[in-house]
Amino acid sequence: MEIPTSRTDAAAGPVQHASTRKVGEDLVKYREARERRVIDYLADSLATRNSLEANVGSINSGLMLTALDLDEFIRQRFQLEPGDPERLRRAMPAIDALLRVTRQVDRFAQLQLRSAVARRVAESAECNHLAASSGTNGPDSTDIDALTSWQGLAAQATDEPSADRDDSAIR
Repeated sequence: MEIPTSRTDAAAGPVQHASTRKVGEDLVKYREARERRVIDYLADSLATRNSLEANVGSINSGLMLTALDLDEFIRQRFQLEPGDPERLRRAMPAIDALLRVTRQVDRFAQLQLRSAVARRVAESAECNHLAASSGTNGPDSTDIDALTSWQGLAAQATDEPSADRDDSAIR
């Protein structure tokens, strides 16, 4: 992807170079690809039997689309005001909102991950219990140990407070 270049002509307004149009076309394709992936995530979430995972994924999909809109707004702001040194200050509320939405997307994704891991561990344990009572071999115990360790790591990654994280704005 080329870096956009443009200049402002006082009489004619902004002049777009060919490279700027190319980047714009790439950004449209990029946005469409991202939207498709969010829709895929939404469909996968809603297909999940677990109500918590389905609802968290659904809400997270909406937040992801909001993040896409904020990202596009910020990009447009910078394209409309290419030489204005105050553009960053004026865009800061949108940038701050994008960061807060992104943080919330991460939290919901971690919640969804923890729920899925816990469900899989419970399903494996139930399968082992049924296999043991029927005298057949169930899943290998190392598989369950690996899932349990992974579950602990996932919980640890989301439960430990970070010194550089300010959560007050989201609550």
